[in-house]
Amino acid sequence: MEASKISSGVITLDMREIDLKQLIIQTSGEFDDQLQARDLQLILSLPETEMWICADGRRSGALSGWGSVQGDGDV
Repeated sequence: MEASKISSGVITLDMREIDLKQLIIQTSGEFDDQLQARDLQLILSLPETEMWICADGRRSGALSGWGSVQGDGDV
């Protein structure tokens, strides 16, 4: 749905260089409480160097694909 809005010009993107590594760290931190409540631990394996991407900073949270942390027992 958003892709069609972007391609038709309804939504405009503000493309900027973003450090993907920092985005992952920041986004994962937002789920610490939910993970701890379910006795889960997120293990990240990230490179030492920065990982630059070109993305819209306002919409970059959608890159992570994390809508919520589900605790149904399946991984």
